[in-house]
Amino acid sequence: MVSLFAQGQPLICPQDLRIPPKLIPTIKDELHAQFPHYWIFILTVNKQGVTCDSSCEHYNFTTLTALESYHLSSATSETLHPGQQLRWGEGFHPIVSGRALALSTKIKSGHGGKFVITNVYRFTAANPAEEKEVWDIIAAWVLKHSNDKLILIGDFDSAPARGRTGYSIPLSDSLRQADARLWDFCQDTGGDLGSSRCHSWRRGKQSSSLDNAITWNYPLSQPQVCPFDS
Repeated sequence: MVSLFAQGQPLICPQDLRIPPKLIPTIKDELHAQFPHYWIFILTVNKQGVTCDSSCEHYNFTTLTALESYHLSSATSETLHPGQQLRWGEGFHPIVSGRALALSTKIKSGHGGKFVITNVYRFTAANPAEEKEVWDIIAAWVLKHSNDKLILIGDFDSAPARGRTGYSIPLSDSLRQADARLWDFCQDTGGDLGSSRCHSWRRGKQSSSLDNAITWNYPLSQPQVCPFDS
């Protein structure tokens, strides 16, 4: 992750870092010591219940957003989910907890003004009900802020048109439906989808552009993807 900060991008949004809550202060201190010009925000939720990592411990869902202080002011958190979106068996956390970190910030120079950045780590195509629910929660929030400048960026686990290579055609139902939900979300909310030139996921001959950005009322250059080895 240090290599991401070393590139000096104004906005850094890694997901699925699996950081235990008790280690967040230490990690933030270490990153601040090396990169003092970044505002760093980390959200981790330990989901109690059936979801476990490879060591059979409860899974830590983590999103991290870093804002370069030369260009962006510090930020305040935004709540995406309705208060009643709590789940039995998952530690009574909203379904988007640890999967979506929304921050309101301002550009220091020019006329960019205030905007909201949401870093999202979606459910996989193998979990269509949960995936759709997260899309629906974010869509409802976006439509309530239709005049604001918004950026939704992260691992969508769904690809834009021509965003997959090496797959058998036709695609499996789960992948086809996941990609369709991304298209429907953009159509329903009026968002502009932007994708990196390089695919962010690769296994054997298959590769996909799963890390993307959607904007509303705000132009965004092509997102840069720095995929980790799968």
